Amino acid sequence: MKEVFFVTYGGGHVRSVIPVIKELKSRGHRVSVLGLTSSVKDLKKEEIEYKGIKDYLNLFRDEEVQLILKYGDMFIDEHFDAGSGLDKPEIKVYLGMNLWDLSVQFESFEKAVELFNESGKNCFLPVNSMERILSCEKPDVTVVTCGKRAEKAAAFSANKMGIKVVRIVDLLGENLEIPYKAKVCVLNSYAKANILSSNKNMDEQDVVVTGQPNIEPTYTKEQLRDFIKKYSLDRFNKVISFFSQPNIAYREDVLLEFIKLMEKRTNFMGIWKTHPNEQMDLYTKYLNTLPPNLLILKEEDTNLILSKSDLVITFYSTVGLQAIAADKPLITVNFSKNAHPVEYDKLGCALLVKNTEEFKNTISLLLENNNLRARLKEARKKLKPPKRAAQNIANVIEYS
Repeated sequence: MKEVFFVTYGGGHVRSVIPVIKELKSRGHRVSVLGLTSSVKDLKKEEIEYKGIKDYLNLFRDEEVQLILKYGDMFIDEHFDAGSGLDKPEIKVYLGMNLWDLSVQFESFEKAVELFNESGKNCFLPVNSMERILSCEKPDVTVVTCGKRAEKAAAFSANKMGIKVVRIVDLLGENLEIPYKAKVCVLNSYAKANILSSNKNMDEQDVVVTGQPNIEPTYTKEQLRDFIKKYSLDRFNKVISFFSQPNIAYREDVLLEFIKLMEKRTNFMGIWKTHPNEQMDLYTKYLNTLPPNLLILKEEDTNLILSKSDLVITFYSTVGLQAIAADKPLITVNFSKNAHPVEYDKLGCALLVKNTEEFKNTISLLLENNNLRARLKEARKKLKPPKRAAQNIANVIEYS
């Protein structure tokens, strides 16, 4: 039996680990989870026991706790979305602990604030806090899914303490440097080649093709039937879904194009799925004027939406990989001059929209051109992952 500690953020990250957590528990391993920010919604929904950052305040001295709460109070109102459904005291401690940790690293709270104002949460790397948390949990293996903030800090701290690390890579590993020692679980052979290319110090045996639990559908026939009925999807000729992401400067421009498209194509149903970390302010002003064939959904299961989609659109979300695995035509949108972290169009399995003028025409082209659809379908086959991803990743953890 192993003691396994998961550190996870929300969205695709937590949805990648939930099936693995369940699999490990079914094998008799002891599992503990640090649920960060929006991950707690999915953890609660799946009835998985977890701790938040504030549950570890007892690991800090009284004067440290006072600073953590003080720093959190200074920034919580600006960085908390009241409509998010998250626990405000937890987010306050999350902000405060990260700022405290940063101030310890630079021996200056002023420097910590300067970095936070410049880079936002991207500057967070709470290695001191994570070392205390790992000392408390005493795991045999620490599992992380992204290379940022507390998850990255957990991996660094685990290396320092001699605790084994398993990293689940949710994208295709392009130009992804992993600056710590870990067993790495990847989607497919293409992702494995990318990881090895970007990490020359990594042995081939340390990168394992496991598939990705988040892209494997887990819904039942009854859930799919209820989903179709709930939104009357069978009344429409086509369903087009857009999976949004936060921090995209031109997001509203794309939303407006999507609204225009649905106003003209009344025989289509449009579904705009927001990201768990998106604030809803952008959408509030449009909710009362949306055409009846356009839904803005926050909580629905991504795989249910994909199952009924005739066409999937995103910026560069991991949902693109889910669409590929589900064998769905894919469009990506990038109005900026900077390349996205994942460029599905360069892999030959998606079309790229570079401006508002191309938006409607590219959708029509992909829906109507059978030869183009066939070519993209062939490209999708090359990126198909293996099945039983949760079991495969559990095996990696078990034998680490």
